Amino acid sequence: MKRIFLGISVVLVVFMSGFLFKSFSAPSLATTSIEDALKNQWGIIGQTIHIEPIEYQVVVFSKKGTVDSFTLRSDFVRRNLFGWKWVWGGGFSGYTGQFIEQVPGITSPLLWGELRNNKIQKVKVTNISKGNFYDAKTVSYLDTRIWFVFPSKNDKVLNIEGISEKGEVIDSQKIDLSKDLHPDIMFGEKK
Repeated sequence: MKRIFLGISVVLVVFMSGFLFKSFSAPSLATTSIEDALKNQWGIIGQTIHIEPIEYQVVVFSKKGTVDSFTLRSDFVRRNLFGWKWVWGGGFSGYTGQFIEQVPGITSPLLWGELRNNKIQKVKVTNISKGNFYDAKTVSYLDTRIWFVFPSKNDKVLNIEGISEKGEVIDSQKIDLSKDLHPDIMFGEKK
């Protein structure tokens, strides 16, 4: 009988501790929606382009700013016991792409960018040393087109190719991650 009482007591203490932790937590720790988690972190969300689920969290691709001056962002938001929490993020302006190597909780880096050339219909990323390749996912929302891929963390030299509907390479860029962890990606521009 004592064991049952002790077991019930332990369960109640754990439950009450969780309830109290949630009650007294700061709003930035967890929120009820992905949008609220981003608002708590940045104040303004901007225009959401796409939300991609990956490994117990989501990547939110968004555009902040005006037509003439804007930043493209990728923010990682994770759901936990208490709601949604912003984990990590980054953005760029002046370039057309970004490589994000380490994000807590995911096993692959993120390589992504904007497509400004309408002739490009497909993006292929090839690991030059191993010969394996990834077909990037492309997404359009209003006036913005993006591409993204989650390559292996062991890939060091990648070639990004923008391919037309007819299969022609319109644009390409090689990035060497063994030399530069944060390469300036200028790929997919109008020519």
